[in-house]
Amino acid sequence: MKMTCIIVDDEPDAHALLNLYCAQCGSISVKGNFYDALKAKHFLDENEVDLVFLDIHLPQINGLELLKLLSRQPKVIFTTAYSEHSLEAFEFNVIDYLLKPIRFDRFIKAISKASDSRMLKSLPEQINLGDSVDSSLRPSEVFYIEAFGNYIKVHFKSKMILLHVTMKHAEDKLKPYQFIRTHKSYLVNPEVIVHFKESLCLLNGNIELPIGISYRQQVRELLLQKSKKAN
Repeated sequence: MKMTCIIVDDEPDAHALLNLYCAQCGSISVKGNFYDALKAKHFLDENEVDLVFLDIHLPQINGLELLKLLSRQPKVIFTTAYSEHSLEAFEFNVIDYLLKPIRFDRFIKAISKASDSRMLKSLPEQINLGDSVDSSLRPSEVFYIEAFGNYIKVHFKSKMILLHVTMKHAEDKLKPYQFIRTHKSYLVNPEVIVHFKESLCLLNGNIELPIGISYRQQVRELLLQKSKKAN
């Protein structure tokens, strides 16, 4: 289940960037974009969200004043070009204070803080010996895993989740399921591979992933072995 949020900022470029980051993250659903605090307040009076991305300098009333007016205090990530309000901001239910221009890695760190235990659980709790806490995270349903800095992207048929674990940890955990390391950045479920060439493998859904030079022989042997067993 995705975490829900709204974005409150008077700059269109800030909305565009945060919407892009939320889409890339894959674990956040944006429920509204507001360019002034009063419209955001009306929405929050009638709706609950998990998180608010909030600028401080806004028309009519600023972000700090908005929080004082709310009867329910959502989790807040401040997104601002000004650092002088950081101490005052943390008097509220503030998760993080992001200074513009916001880098994606810094955004991800803030999301990690905001996410509850269902969103960014550690991989051992979610994928474990054929079962998982969430049935949607069964290893057999994973297409491939992609390295993403200190995180991994776990790709399914129609969704992606971000987990704060290393690629090496994922590879070790998924050894019983014979996932194949095709590249330093990719770990693939062999059951979804439909074709492979020297430098490329094709997955169900016409997904193409590279095969790294140092992994080619290993991939070829494993897939040929799998093919013989199937016959």
